[in-house]
Amino acid sequence: MKAIFLHAKYTGNVNLNKIGLDKLPRKLGLVTTTQFLDSIKKICDYLKSNGKEVFIEKAKQRNEGQLLGCDVGAATKIQDKVDAFLYIGSGEFHPLGVALQTNKEVFTFNPDTSIFSKLNENEIEKYKRSKK
Repeated sequence: MKAIFLHAKYTGNVNLNKIGLDKLPRKLGLVTTTQFLDSIKKICDYLKSNGKEVFIEKAKQRNEGQLLGCDVGAATKIQDKVDAFLYIGSGEFHPLGVALQTNKEVFTFNPDTSIFSKLNENEIEKYKRSKK
């Protein structure tokens, strides 16, 4: 069976002021899914202009900072350089994968809802217990 990959891009406005800068550590890894790749440079520049040292890398995926499925190589490649990660996107699947693979705090920002939060440690532990 042939497969066609289409990039589904987020076309809404990204309200950067909703990112909780005061809650983020200085050294951040920035990761996202394909939908928000077009916003990542803008977010990176915003973080840097507010005193954050931002690291973005790529592993197997085509773009820097891109996560796809269970592949969080963009995060693991820079885990020793950062204090935490900022995930741009929706849902908990990808940030949970980053947390489990890197043992770092993961903050999330959903550009669609403008909700900024920190991945709940209890959810991470709950997943680890269920996996056992």
